[in-house]
Amino acid sequence: MLLNRIPKVCLTLTLILSSVSMIPNLHQVYGQGLFDPVGKYELTTSIMGVQEPLEIQLEVSLIDGDFFATAKTDIVPELSRRVPITVKGRELYYETPTPNGSFTITIFVNEDNSVEGTWILGLFLRGNLTGSKLAQ
Repeated sequence: MLLNRIPKVCLTLTLILSSVSMIPNLHQVYGQGLFDPVGKYELTTSIMGVQEPLEIQLEVSLIDGDFFATAKTDIVPELSRRVPITVKGRELYYETPTPNGSFTITIFVNEDNSVEGTWILGLFLRGNLTGSKLAQ
C-alpha cells in the first residue's frame, strides 16, 4: 500500500520544485526573504591610497530569463556595455574584459539593500566596495 503512494509523492514534489525553479528573477537565501537583483546600485571604493572615493554605478536587468549588468566608472571608462552576470542568492558576480585585463565585481546585497563587495582589475588593482541598491 505504501509503495503505491511513493510515485505520487515524488511526482508532486517534482512538480512543485519545477514550478519554483521557473521563477528566474527571484532568489531566496536560507533564512532571508525573496531577492530581486534587478535595479540600480551605487557603489564606492578607494584605490591605492587615493583619498577621494571613486564611484561605480551598476545597473542590473533581466532579459529573456538571464541577468545582465552595465557598469560605469572612472576606473575603467570604456565599460559602458551590457554583459551577462551570475546571481546566486544575494550575491552578484560581474566580469568583463578590458585592455588592462579582466574587470570583476563581486557584491553581496544585505536585506536592508546595503551592499558590500570587492572589485579586481587585471593582476594588481583591487579594492573593497560599499554602497546600496537603490529603491525602484
